[in-house]
Amino acid sequence: MVEIKNPLYNAVAPSTQSIHADSHLRVTSDVTAPITVSTTFEYAKTSVDACNYGPDQRYVYSREGTPVLTKVEATLSTLCEGHAVVYGSGLTAAYAVLIEHRPKKIALGDCYFGIREVVKQYQRLVPGVQVVGLECSYEKVDMVWLESPINPTGEVKDIGSYALRAHAAGAILVVDATLAPPPLSYPFRQGADIVVHSATKYMGGHSDLLAGIVVTKSAKSAETLRHARYILGTGTGNLECWLLLRSLRTLTVRIRQQSQTASRIVALLEGHRRSAIHSACHTPTAH
Repeated sequence: MVEIKNPLYNAVAPSTQSIHADSHLRVTSDVTAPITVSTTFEYAKTSVDACNYGPDQRYVYSREGTPVLTKVEATLSTLCEGHAVVYGSGLTAAYAVLIEHRPKKIALGDCYFGIREVVKQYQRLVPGVQVVGLECSYEKVDMVWLESPINPTGEVKDIGSYALRAHAAGAILVVDATLAPPPLSYPFRQGADIVVHSATKYMGGHSDLLAGIVVTKSAKSAETLRHARYILGTGTGNLECWLLLRSLRTLTVRIRQQSQTASRIVALLEGHRRSAIHSACHTPTAH
């Protein structure tokens, strides 16, 4: 099968990546990727092992992969500067990371409540797993789970400093960057080992899909995750994959506008705060 990630688009602008990073996977003249709803694909006429979808792609059963899933993972891999694996939800993606790396001691700070529940489920599966605070000692910690920005407070953490601490202790750093997708943040540049996103939020952007993403540094790690996803059936449905691909086409435009709107709201609120302080300081006190 053709390599899922096209290195041709590694150095171009995110807006170009979101539109063209999967162009090498097109086998039809459709400008917009077709919605693939089939669960099953016919074998090629020559051999069961031969490509049956264009000259270099092969699909058999949708639990393993579909054309639209391949397209969305190729686009995300380029945008996120790694190798992306898509899941049925953000929490499913988080659980996949835990199952794959099987940490015995996790450093975890403030985060989306669902992440703590996922860790509890993992502790039921692997008894004896310890969870300590993000600011505690990292002695014997083998996974540091950092959320930045934090949902729902929006607090931004210094990823680089936590990467240094984690790696000094021999731990891996997982960064949940759901609230700061590309082009707002690139955690691998700051030392992250794995990046997680709930694509339901900014990447989906229209409140009409559930999906999660794990981004690894190596293609081999991504393939290991995909195999487990295939066996367990934790992937995303065809329609959700198509909706996510549709949303990624406008990701940078939406993020840019949302950032501008957020800046205007902050400026407005700051103006009200300063006005209130000024009024309080210059209002005579009745005696």
